Amino acid sequence: MEIYSKEDFEHKVEIIDTSCISDTKKAENDIKNGKIVLSFSIFSGQRSPRFISIDKIAAELLKNGIRIDNTYPGRSDIFDPYYDSFNERCYFQRMHQEAEKRNIFPIIDSIQFELEKRYVLNAPDSIFRFEDADRSFNQQPGFDDAAHDYIINNEYSFGKNLIYPQGYRYKSGENNYSHTSATFILMKDGSIKDLDVVSSFGNPDNEKFRSYFEAKLREYVTLIKWVHPRFAGIIRNSEMHFTYLHD
Repeated sequence: MEIYSKEDFEHKVEIIDTSCISDTKKAENDIKNGKIVLSFSIFSGQRSPRFISIDKIAAELLKNGIRIDNTYPGRSDIFDPYYDSFNERCYFQRMHQEAEKRNIFPIIDSIQFELEKRYVLNAPDSIFRFEDADRSFNQQPGFDDAAHDYIINNEYSFGKNLIYPQGYRYKSGENNYSHTSATFILMKDGSIKDLDVVSSFGNPDNEKFRSYFEAKLREYVTLIKWVHPRFAGIIRNSEMHFTYLHD
């Protein structure tokens, strides 16, 4: 039995990925028979589900002739340098191409959005995570970045108008960063609940100003009119996070 070095393997050995060829043919046959099977991995990035499970989305998609496969092929026992010469996802790659050709992904996005909207409508008094709020990249009606941008603008505005107390030691070096953070619940009616403000100082000499910074941010949070995050286009009670990084 001849053993090749990695360099010899790359230049002297012709690889025929018969498994990929077979999987691609299987996908072609399934497509001809009216089957569309997509990997659960399509639900990542901006399509990551909020509030609901992939299984629930998959059940609804199945009614529309789209099946979601929740298995993921693990690495085979072919090790480098050989592994990179084999493709374990040929079946799903061919199915993905067909789904794009048929413009199926907008249908999936629409079904997912409606399921999320239904969930939000059925949970009028729940508290939602700010991280699950709508973002414009989802390309769905009612999605915008207003609440996200508003927080960033207010972090800037708070710092711009903040007067540092006399004797405050400004940051110097990587280990002297300080911040004051607020967490609270923004209720549907605009009121603030469960406000918690905490300061952290990289320079221990600034600990004596803790109450000053915390009081300033507490006052700021309670006085401004917050833009409500939306969830599937709907206003709900939302967790909010606000952090000011000290100079």
